[in-house]
Amino acid sequence: MYAIILFRSLTYAQRGSRALSLAGIPSSVIKAPQGLTEKGCTYGVRLNETKLRRAVALLDGHGIDRGRAFLRSRLTGEYREVPL
Repeated sequence: MYAIILFRSLTYAQRGSRALSLAGIPSSVIKAPQGLTEKGCTYGVRLNETKLRRAVALLDGHGIDRGRAFLRSRLTGEYREVPL
């Protein structure tokens, strides 16, 4: 299972991914999967699910504007929102 943190633009996603990388949390920038957002220009940062809480705390601590977070099931491929 992996996690996705949504951002409102590619620039914010890149900024978030860079901050996570500097903190030792590997991540990659992706286009937000269909169905997770109503807006077409949303991007996300994909990371290991075990790092999600730490990543959110780090982003919030650095004042990097983020959106909702989701976990993707390996079995079904479905996404479920994680309350943060």
